[in-house]
Amino acid sequence: MTVLIHDSRHASTDAAEVALMGHTRAANSVRWAPQCVHTLASMGFDGNVLVWDTRRPASPMATYATREMKRLFPVEFLGDDHVVVGVDGALLVYDMKSHAVKSRGDLGYEADTLLMEEAGLVVAHRQTLSWFRFD
Repeated sequence: MTVLIHDSRHASTDAAEVALMGHTRAANSVRWAPQCVHTLASMGFDGNVLVWDTRRPASPMATYATREMKRLFPVEFLGDDHVVVGVDGALLVYDMKSHAVKSRGDLGYEADTLLMEEAGLVVAHRQTLSWFRFD
């Protein structure tokens, strides 16, 4: 499946500026990196988190595969070096330098929304909000 990036400043064309092909099933979450305008992460129903440099769209610069594919939810950047995803009632933090899982924490609920703030992460599900502080 393909993630298409359109530049809204050029609304006169329907053509995508960049096509990122890497997921084998539909992508369900896409986030831009806060510190780099060329980096984004996509989470797909294939269980993969792909981190892209849009200047080099031929292949992702990092791929994180999860075996936990029952319920896949948001992807978010934690600073410059980590990506966090909500998967099967847990949060997985991937280290982008080592390409390994840095931590896994059970939530007890499915994360519908992840929001990175300056000092931590807000996780939302229905009427539940959780705050995770990172030092």
